[in-house]
Amino acid sequence: MLSNYIIITLRTLRKQKSYTYISILGLVVSFICYFIINIYIQSEISYDKYLPDYDQLYRVEMKFNPNTMPRTPHPLAQTMVKDFPEVKSAVSVTPIWGQGLIKQNFVVQFEKKVFIEKNVLAVDTTFFDVFNLKVLAGDAKKSLLNPTSLIITKNIAIKYFNSIDVIGKTLLLNNKYNMSVGAVIQNIPNNSHIKFDLLISYLTYKIADGNSVFFLWADFGHYNYVKIKKGTDVKSLIAKLPNWSKKYIDYSIPDLKSDFDISKCFTLIPIKDIHLSTNTTWELNPGGNIYYVYILYAAAILIVVMGAINFLNLSIAQSLQRAKEVGIRKTLGAERKQIVAQFLSESYLITILSTIIAIILTKALLPTFKEMFYWNDLPESIFNLEQLVVTLVLVLLVGALSGFYPAVYLSTISTFNVLKQNSSKNSKPGLIRKGLMVFQFTVLIFLIVSTLVINKQINYLTGKDLGFNKNQVVVIPMIDEYTKQKAETIKNELMKNHEIKSVSCASNIPGDLFNRNTIRWRQTENPVGISELFIDCDYFTTMGIKIQNGCGFEKNAIKGNSFMLNSTGAGQFTWKNPLENKISWYPGNQEIKGDLVGIVEDFNFESLHHLIEPLLFIKGEYYDFNYMIVKINSSNMPLVINKIQSIYSQYLNSSIFEYSFLDKDYDQLYIKETQMSNLFGAFSIVAMVIACLGLYSMAAYFVEKRTKEIGIRKVIGATTSQIIYLLIRDFLVWICISSIFAVLLSYYLLNIWLQQFAYKTAIGFEPFVFGILITLVVLFATISIKTFKAAISNPVNSLKYE
Repeated sequence: MLSNYIIITLRTLRKQKSYTYISILGLVVSFICYFIINIYIQSEISYDKYLPDYDQLYRVEMKFNPNTMPRTPHPLAQTMVKDFPEVKSAVSVTPIWGQGLIKQNFVVQFEKKVFIEKNVLAVDTTFFDVFNLKVLAGDAKKSLLNPTSLIITKNIAIKYFNSIDVIGKTLLLNNKYNMSVGAVIQNIPNNSHIKFDLLISYLTYKIADGNSVFFLWADFGHYNYVKIKKGTDVKSLIAKLPNWSKKYIDYSIPDLKSDFDISKCFTLIPIKDIHLSTNTTWELNPGGNIYYVYILYAAAILIVVMGAINFLNLSIAQSLQRAKEVGIRKTLGAERKQIVAQFLSESYLITILSTIIAIILTKALLPTFKEMFYWNDLPESIFNLEQLVVTLVLVLLVGALSGFYPAVYLSTISTFNVLKQNSSKNSKPGLIRKGLMVFQFTVLIFLIVSTLVINKQINYLTGKDLGFNKNQVVVIPMIDEYTKQKAETIKNELMKNHEIKSVSCASNIPGDLFNRNTIRWRQTENPVGISELFIDCDYFTTMGIKIQNGCGFEKNAIKGNSFMLNSTGAGQFTWKNPLENKISWYPGNQEIKGDLVGIVEDFNFESLHHLIEPLLFIKGEYYDFNYMIVKINSSNMPLVINKIQSIYSQYLNSSIFEYSFLDKDYDQLYIKETQMSNLFGAFSIVAMVIACLGLYSMAAYFVEKRTKEIGIRKVIGATTSQIIYLLIRDFLVWICISSIFAVLLSYYLLNIWLQQFAYKTAIGFEPFVFGILITLVVLFATISIKTFKAAISNPVNSLKYE
């Protein structure tokens, strides 16, 4: 019986080649779309699950609604182990911070090889008690007990030594620290929220830093992780943290004093949830967005549903044309279940074949998709066990959806009506087809409108006046201490070039995370939280930032004795004339008083996801600066860059010169939105392809069904345009209904999406008009291919048609 089903199925599919090709193409396209998105989503939700005991790992965070802040005091980790029996082990971790809380880059040298390493972490000696990472060579725990030792990953070992047998080899860090390799560990997977290439011990950091305050309870600058014992009631443990913290933290000091009780904010976040925690600031590495995961998965499902609907519509149309076949088989004694089995076998054969082709093409196209959508961390493997199960369920559902209804419907019609072909007069399949086509058009219009609105928002973000000039601005990271000391000399040399307009130094650039402390005008007032920026005297000229009131810093001004504020910062206080006042700045547990010498117009030093916040400007010394900023006034950018390099490199202890463009750096803040735009654009194209396939096949079905009617109408004088209008009239009604649904749905959802931006464009009516117009153009172009041929055909042939 099974072989008979297969033979009939193959014969039917070969006979109906157009139906077969269109069905397979529609499913293949939709499955590829789903597989690619599923790979991305599986990658996003798999973060930190590579650790064998990830379900026991938590990070201590501070929760300020709606945001969380993961930086907490260094002693917290080991104190929790001491005070809470539920905590098995703990570790404190931190990047090596520079001024402005910028992660320091390290110049690392072995013999003649010199590299810039950006991923260096300082960790407690208990690091490997919490994070179970595989050690490939050496003794990792022993290495962390040695202040002159460091741990490297396999990639670093191969890059420097072409081997992992490197224990005892010496690396020179920043031209002054000789560190021996104590252990080599496995490479950190891409799906880890903690990424590093080198580990050094806090013992090393404390000796090199000499900043004792940074390691005390008063400083919230570290990332603390705990491993809890199995069976622990985590909610109960979290409830104990507020009162416990008051034993160690003095909340009365200015930097922590607030109307909001900070002690109540301590909480524990599962490590598996960190990557997709959308409201976390000061994350170790850029995270994902759980809402984007939901949106993309929903869009992928819609595309698959569109493909399945297209397949179902074709199946219904073809099944009605096979009514006589069904009637004859029933007359010869075929049972209802046999007819259902036959149609299902055809449906599943097409579905399985489409799935196989889609898997092969997905594998082949994956590198292209990774480049197109900026998915550098996407895994190379397509399927794991979970994805295979999802794929199997997908095949079962699509196959059943596409084959079950036509089979059940035809098998229930009486043999007499089937042989008379009256079944086609039944309205149910027609209503279902219309409903499914309305759904397809709704999805298509929604995707087009979403793509247009997302692009509109991105153009708004990248084109908005930010209050500073980001174009033709070169940013050079200042890594060497010697280079920082020679900053003024380098600036003077660069300014001799007439193609360079201005040069400045700063601790941070727009788009960075900025260090935050507090300021106070009167001692009777609570301190105000404020971001801070160390700059030199040429900063405002170089960045094109306007001074609203007062003046900039003078070159002979004493560090710390004068400050400037942005307009929002000045608006935090009730003074009549800000420039006649002094303010107190509280970096850590010290107080520095100074004159307020100027007010600067607001500019967006953070992304446009956030409103402009208070910003304090401090005149910095050479050791406060992390970047040299060069404003260029030339169209020959490569030539000017070469001149900058030739001058700057004279003051480098290493041979490595790095630079970037400020506009490109700032635009990276919207990489997720750019990915969304590209994806929705691709989804729209896929939806168009599927809709076109469905439209063409449905148009062919309607033309074939009304062939005699067309002939009669032409005989009595109907024109070609009238015939075409007759054939597409129903489709226009479907478009109108779909447009109403799509406009309401997209307006509601896109308004929700735009709420995450402090600065956003108005949706307007244009995206909806263009979305509907594009759909109409696709409709006319697709249907006219078939209807025009029918409209101009000889009516004699139409009247002879059976």
